[in-house]
Amino acid sequence: MSDQSSLNSMLSYIDNPQNIQSFINRLGQAVAIPSVSGQSEHRDDVKAMGAWLNTQLNEVGVTTKLVDLGTQSLDGETLDLPPLVVGRIGDDPKKKTVLVYGHYDVQPAAKEDGWFTDSPFTLVPEPDGRLVGRGSTDDKGPVLGWVNVLEAHKAQGLELPVNMRFCFEGMEESGSVGLDDFIKSEAAAGAAGWFAGVSCVCISDNYWLNTRTPCVTYGVRGAVTFSAKVTGPTHDLHSGIFGGMVHEPMTDLILLMSKLVAPDGTILVPGVKDMVPPPDQTEIDLYKALDYTIADLDESTGAHIGLSDDVVELLMGRMRWPSLSLHGIEGAYAGQGIKTIIPASVSGKFSIRTVTEQTPDAVAQLVHDYVVAEFAKIDTRNTLDFQTLDKADAWVENYQHWNYQAAIAATKAVYPDKHAPDLTREGGSIPIALTFSNALNVNVLLLPMGRGDDGAHSTNEKLDTSNFIQGSQLLGTAVVNINVSGKLQQPGFMGRPGGSTSYYLPIANSVRVNSSQAAQPRQRIPTSYAAAVRDDWDDDDDDDAAAAEASEDHRKLWDEANQRAPMPQVVIAGSSTSGAAALSPPPAALQPVLRILKRPSASGSATPSSTSSGTSSPAPSAAGGGLSASNSYAEREARYQAARERIFGDSAVPDSRKAEAKKKAGSAASADIKGAGAEATSVPVQIAREPKGPPSGARDGGAVASGGNIGQNGDSRGFTSRRGKKRGVKP
Repeated sequence: MSDQSSLNSMLSYIDNPQNIQSFINRLGQAVAIPSVSGQSEHRDDVKAMGAWLNTQLNEVGVTTKLVDLGTQSLDGETLDLPPLVVGRIGDDPKKKTVLVYGHYDVQPAAKEDGWFTDSPFTLVPEPDGRLVGRGSTDDKGPVLGWVNVLEAHKAQGLELPVNMRFCFEGMEESGSVGLDDFIKSEAAAGAAGWFAGVSCVCISDNYWLNTRTPCVTYGVRGAVTFSAKVTGPTHDLHSGIFGGMVHEPMTDLILLMSKLVAPDGTILVPGVKDMVPPPDQTEIDLYKALDYTIADLDESTGAHIGLSDDVVELLMGRMRWPSLSLHGIEGAYAGQGIKTIIPASVSGKFSIRTVTEQTPDAVAQLVHDYVVAEFAKIDTRNTLDFQTLDKADAWVENYQHWNYQAAIAATKAVYPDKHAPDLTREGGSIPIALTFSNALNVNVLLLPMGRGDDGAHSTNEKLDTSNFIQGSQLLGTAVVNINVSGKLQQPGFMGRPGGSTSYYLPIANSVRVNSSQAAQPRQRIPTSYAAAVRDDWDDDDDDDAAAAEASEDHRKLWDEANQRAPMPQVVIAGSSTSGAAALSPPPAALQPVLRILKRPSASGSATPSSTSSGTSSPAPSAAGGGLSASNSYAEREARYQAARERIFGDSAVPDSRKAEAKKKAGSAASADIKGAGAEATSVPVQIAREPKGPPSGARDGGAVASGGNIGQNGDSRGFTSRRGKKRGVKP
């Protein structure tokens, strides 16, 4: 059966009214299990939910394993962690392998919180199609969407278009305890690991911007959470007896929290927002293109309370600027009526959502220093205990990758009457995306099922029936598109648009610079080689050995670059996929320039590369150029030395390289090296070395890049800043 026939059969099965009712019933069974991971009294329920999901996967043909993640301490108890449910189906080496992540735990919920249904854990289908119940949209509905897809294939004897791996956890709402270690250990196990051969990752755990337009999400904000505990007496006091006689902890805390954020949303902690450069016009245009209105915000919140009437400002406030929110006060009386006490101790909880230019550690230090200093200004005898609770880094992915293009095409196919899918960055935090990105070195996709008004984490959480059914079809269509999306790209290489000549540009990791703090190195992706020359690597290459030697040169240049300027960051601007677009340089103090040389075609003439905008990149001169299979070793050595000299600004040759040249080329190599030049047309790519102090004109703590966020435009030229992180913050 053809891919199209299989797709049509899968879509028809999911859309069958009888099957739809079966899918809803299954979702009702899942919602009925109160798998609240953050409450010790529900830990057995969470474990029961994991066992139930494991059975559902087995029934649709998935081989599963329940992974014991150990124990945790919660509310003074030592509890077993819920099992991680991992699964696999398909091992065809000719197919791509898609890893699916989701979670089966939920947020707390109680009738008295304001639910209009009899119980938050009873799925109630409303006449308008809403399926109301805790976990319906976050994340039990999306997880069961994959089960629906697998059932459609199994029931009709259809072959899955891809191999699939599954990773479903029961602690996402409580910090994903134990998950990071498991993923890293399995990744380190290589071919013996559970995730061996994974080509890409798909996560469905976020939402549309509004109620009408599907979206594909390529980034999330990070988060840092805090607790400020103010303590006075040893026990609660009677306000009639002690009011007016003692310093009250609640009074001090309210004053302290009022100094964190202004009513207009402005973060009052100095330096936090200054880390983020302002957007350029290209970035602003991205937000203007999104299908979002003030009415959408009003509908989602139930009130006209937006910080601005400018839609672009609102969207940037959600996606590209940090924000500070006050969440609650622990220790104060919150029951019905009034209790006239002076609390002995109260803790204010708040968080900052961070963006890609910020590191959680740098933000946490700024907040700590500010809060401690502000409390010292209060004339009080109470004490402050300030703590940073959890940290999660921001993450941005390359949405021009085939994984995203498959999802975009699937969205258009499943929702043909809708506006083209929005490309969004989520305001919440999904730390697992960064974990998979770093550990597996693959593209990670966020493909939401639910709408912007679903009310995840809130009262009366819902998932619309249409989104549940069409969302299931979307997931199934996306994996079909992945199967036919073309040859798998090698990590670290850009796409090869229009011609045999192409650029090899490195992916490097972030370095953030702060005048009072050392630069923050990040884990480097192993396949990313900072190269000054590159062999074409086309199938018509007539000398594989020469291509391999060229690749080795790339590696050596990258290693030397790292030794001289540890962990450089590639600073890219523009939207072309060919590597020939204009590149926006960082401040002059950070500009040792790496030139990317490119090779002429086999005939000796240059073949320009087409860019995504239809323009052509400049052609190299026939006299100079990069490495080709026909180059002698001496010629290759000459180009290596010339490239190295351009990068590092000196002609010193490492002794090991001299010995290698002498061994391979003999005395002729020296003569050839002196006579051969590297006059190739080059494209400047800025490498930001770790400076000794802040660059001229750069903000304190700011990213070294100019022109806005790295990856703010989706890193559309093929670059993803894969950053290290600390987990434990739920969306």
